[in-house]
Order: sequence, then C-alpha cells, then structure tokens
Amino acid sequence: MKGALIVLAIGFVIMIFDWRMAAPIDPKTRRRKPLTPTAKKLLREIFFGTIVVAIVVYFFSMAFE
Repeated sequence: MKGALIVLAIGFVIMIFDWRMAAPIDPKTRRRKPLTPTAKKLLREIFFGTIVVAIVVYFFSMAFE
C-alpha cells in the first residue's frame, strides 16, 4: 500500500510541475494562459499512467506479502 501511495504522490508532483511549465504566467494579466490541446493530452496521459502504475504496484505488493 505504501508503494502505491508513493507512486501517486510522485505522479501528482510531476503533473503539477508539468502544468506550471505548460501554462506560463501572462505578464500583463498576471494569470496563467489556458493549456494547449497538446499539453492537455500530455497531462491526461500522465494522470492515467500514474493511476495504472499505482494499481499495478498495489496488486504486486498485495501478491508478495
């Protein structure tokens, strides 16, 4: 169970950093620009990949206890 939580934490940290890099702050409005379709797709893939890896780690940890 700890391994799955670690994977989720690392995945969400990666998603936050990727979102911050993909959506720079506009100097005039001081707000973040909307994500491009490519960046949205990448974040979605990172999210689902993180969930899949966490599920796999969870089931492997349960199998080897």
